[in-house]
Amino acid sequence: MDSEWLLDDFGVAVEHAVRVETGADENALLWRVVAGDGRAYAVKLSRAGAVAGLELTSRLGLPGVPRPLLARDGRPWSVREGRRLSVVPWVSDRPAFRSGLMTAERWRAYGRLLAGVHATPTPVTAGAPQPDDGRPTSSALPVSGEPPASGEPPASGELPVGSGPHVGSGPPAGAGPPESGEPLSSPGPSLGVGLPCIGDGLAVVTALAGEVRPVDGPLLDLWRRRDGEAKVGELLGEAGRLAAALRPAPLVVSHGDPHLGNVLLDDAEGVWLIDWDDAMLAPREWDLMLALDLRFFGVTERERAWFLDGYAAEGELDLERIAYYRIVRHLEDILLFARQVMRGHDADQAMGILREIL
Repeated sequence: MDSEWLLDDFGVAVEHAVRVETGADENALLWRVVAGDGRAYAVKLSRAGAVAGLELTSRLGLPGVPRPLLARDGRPWSVREGRRLSVVPWVSDRPAFRSGLMTAERWRAYGRLLAGVHATPTPVTAGAPQPDDGRPTSSALPVSGEPPASGEPPASGELPVGSGPHVGSGPPAGAGPPESGEPLSSPGPSLGVGLPCIGDGLAVVTALAGEVRPVDGPLLDLWRRRDGEAKVGELLGEAGRLAAALRPAPLVVSHGDPHLGNVLLDDAEGVWLIDWDDAMLAPREWDLMLALDLRFFGVTERERAWFLDGYAAEGELDLERIAYYRIVRHLEDILLFARQVMRGHDADQAMGILREIL
């Protein structure tokens, strides 16, 4: 990162910058930057083209959601060498995950924060047409880490929406309210942010499965000892069974990845939800599964109760949908971290995660 970029694009004079090595995003680099006025920022340089999350957080105005700085051209990002540069206030150094600091009140605050996100009014809008390359590219699941062909992220918050089937997740973008007749969101002024709509996650995972073929080394040994191929096959079968029974559901504004690894804590029993790169429109169960039901994060029944007390859900949650999404995410994680090991990106960390989830 060039400190002149921050000064020219965002008016931030860099006093000190340190690379932050945590996180599993192989498409992004992150720094903690301290400016000349003493303020600290999280600065991300990303090869991915998604900008709707930045557009969304620049307009949400919810406590617990960091608002990105606007560049001199008014957008919440700039483009440098074909990559997206974004600057967000550094809100905390305290992680929620495995810190022992998630009190009952913080769990309730976490639930209230996610409920506020889900209550955000926004239209379902489609973006520009996608290249017809035969694979879904708008989904809760990452398909490609390559930058756009033009070398520059989209010029607005409008993102392409996959044209394939949306299994059990509501209508394709622009199709109007779900078949149930329920509104997509609460009435109110629109944020005017185009978000991707959750797609056929099972189809994407099935496609990714073909890319993971361990050939040697520790990954192959682990894959054989844990019978990875059979496990993936069983999970795909169960996900297919659940998907066949799902019905359309209302779509809400969703963080897309709101697990404890993306939660930071402040000094006043409050929480901050960071890393909005996967923001999208989805049934609320997608976010709730990630917050409460990922085995890797070990959320207890008591913690779930505290969270749901803060979330104050209206109506029953669709437990079958949560089970389906849990399997899809489990498959995604297996395949994502196996690919990272094969590519050599944070391979030791990725192997450690695989040992826990396989």
